Amino acid sequence: MKTVWKKDGDCLKPADPKAEQFLSKTHDRCSVLMNARRPRNLKHHNKFYALVDVTLDNMPRQKTGDARERCDVRRAGAVQNHQV
Repeated sequence: MKTVWKKDGDCLKPADPKAEQFLSKTHDRCSVLMNARRPRNLKHHNKFYALVDVTLDNMPRQKTGDARERCDVRRAGAVQNHQV
């Protein structure tokens, strides 16, 4: 289950309905194992794909094939995943 939590001081507080529901079902003093990650840095991804574009522009066409189309699909996915 994926949930969103917000840091408030030294605590994590639920930031979406799924997280609130999970917290309400969790007993006091119960240990919870979780994987946490921060949102992706959109500026970093834009710089990365600009570098990929420059690289593909300077390679012979027969070597790149449909690589540019794959990069465009990945770029669209990165932007969609960032808008949570």
